[in-house]
Amino acid sequence: MGALFGILTALSIGMADLSGRRLLRESSVVTATIIIQAVAGLGALVVVLVVGGEFLLQDLAVGMLSGIGFAGGLFGYLAALNRVSSAIVAPVSATLAATIPYGWSVLRGAAPSGLALLGASIALAGVLVVTSARPGKGTGAHLASEGIARAPSADTAGMAWAVLSGCSYGFGLAALLEVSADSGSWPAMTQRFAAAAVMILIALRRQHPLLPPPRLRAIGLLTGVFAAGSSIFYLLGVRVDEPTTIVITSMYPAVTVSVGRLFYNDSVSKQQICGIALVLLGITGVVSA
Repeated sequence: MGALFGILTALSIGMADLSGRRLLRESSVVTATIIIQAVAGLGALVVVLVVGGEFLLQDLAVGMLSGIGFAGGLFGYLAALNRVSSAIVAPVSATLAATIPYGWSVLRGAAPSGLALLGASIALAGVLVVTSARPGKGTGAHLASEGIARAPSADTAGMAWAVLSGCSYGFGLAALLEVSADSGSWPAMTQRFAAAAVMILIALRRQHPLLPPPRLRAIGLLTGVFAAGSSIFYLLGVRVDEPTTIVITSMYPAVTVSVGRLFYNDSVSKQQICGIALVLLGITGVVSA
């Protein structure tokens, strides 16, 4: 069952990418992030009501802190996809999101694992292989509407956003290491709602709409449902078979790159395929330790 839930988690992430990038064609990254995180928060609330969990204020606060990281993670991820190929964005973000929580666990007193250190080294080597290839195009969505000063090169800007995404997700995931298992999905709910709140404040400051155009709201809701599904499937998976679920879920970059190639014509070179394979191998080592 752990394998099944891991596959469903990875597929949910890929489907969120598929619909989310469609949303970006006529909506800003800020606006897209709001609806995705808000709907995902509602999904986490449903899980709390069904599965249950202890209402712990400290864990709720940690979840909100994690939400700041997830706000930056999703925003950076979508912003990066506007500029460069998913073959670059997914491996870079996934590697940082996996290695930063592990590093935090070591700082908290966990014994360093040789397998994890080897895996992190392999994953980072894979990132170097991916990023040293000639960068490919992303979705090509409108960027000026974001109010973000563009770098001299869209490739450089895309890489910077991918790094920001991975670091932000890594921070958010590291924060969740501090929550109690008894709290169930309560921290996940406050995490998503806090992420939505952060993006709402940014939208109000930059005068972005809080919702996408009416014709795209169904797509926004669908993307949020997929994002919520990834959390739900992951939660169910770690309850029945934690190691298998974590390892298979870490394969999600292969799904997101496949989606980018098949549906958005992202360029993926042979060198990048080799680099992605190294990243997946390395991440497997990190999460298996």
